[in-house]
Amino acid sequence: MQTQEIVLVIIIAVVVMILAVISRIIAGKMDKNRIHRYLVERGAKRIQVNWAPFGKGWSVNRYQRIYSVLYKDAEGRDHRAYCKTCMFGGVYFTDDIVTQYEVVSLGQNVCPICKYDLAGNISGTCPECGNSTPASK
Repeated sequence: MQTQEIVLVIIIAVVVMILAVISRIIAGKMDKNRIHRYLVERGAKRIQVNWAPFGKGWSVNRYQRIYSVLYKDAEGRDHRAYCKTCMFGGVYFTDDIVTQYEVVSLGQNVCPICKYDLAGNISGTCPECGNSTPASK
């Protein structure tokens, strides 16, 4: 009788672990969809969303899930941020940092590699990356 009880406990433990993994996968998909909708509503484009269990603020509330988010805002700037979500809560961005501003071309004379403005450059070499470029006029 003792062996049957041990087997039953092991089976129950395995089923509970499987259910926990399935619920985490479902919650992750729901969170990513919520983050995507939040960004689209603000004119932004999602680049990447990754679960960050130890991201900023992870110790505050154990019911929130934290994601590392890369996105491009409506003005074309790249952002890196952390996003907190929970099952019945909203989407809360924290530590949102602009990592790259949109390169605005002042004309056709930009380096094809790094997009450095070559206006007035007569050397034939990009001073930013060293790429050979046609000399400016």
